[in-house]
Amino acid sequence: MLPLLTPINFFFNNAKRGKPRHKLAAMFNTKKNEDPKLPSVATIIAAGTVLAGNLNSENDLRIDGKVLGNVYCSNKVIVGALGVVQGDIETLHADVLGTLHGNVHAVESVFLRGKAVVNGNLRTRSLQIEPDVCFNGTCQMGEVEGPVIQDPLRLSNPQPPAELALAN
Repeated sequence: MLPLLTPINFFFNNAKRGKPRHKLAAMFNTKKNEDPKLPSVATIIAAGTVLAGNLNSENDLRIDGKVLGNVYCSNKVIVGALGVVQGDIETLHADVLGTLHGNVHAVESVFLRGKAVVNGNLRTRSLQIEPDVCFNGTCQMGEVEGPVIQDPLRLSNPQPPAELALAN
């Protein structure tokens, strides 16, 4: 007589054989991916979210909400079409589709896309600006020294932007 396969047993049995055949089977797979070469998940500041203070990330970062402070990221920062940043951005790559009131220091590249509004200075090795972008500031091109996050004091003693200090 054949053993009875419940849905849970079916998922476990298929997961043990290799690649799960069902989407839910992956939920029961207990093996963790410990390969450091694989990309990590991006951090998302969702629309409707307001973050007051400096933001530090070692992973990719997408901002669709509002950040009132400086952003330090050792990978890529994307400011979505609805995103607003009132502070400086230091990163490897910056991709701006929303509003930025501050300077950008990107080691590799800056992309200004769509209907982005940027009021601040850019410092990067590579720059692309689409026709509908509003850019008010200066740009310094050439080799930009890195790494981006060098000062560990930034992580332990963040300072709020001047607008917030005046509001308190």
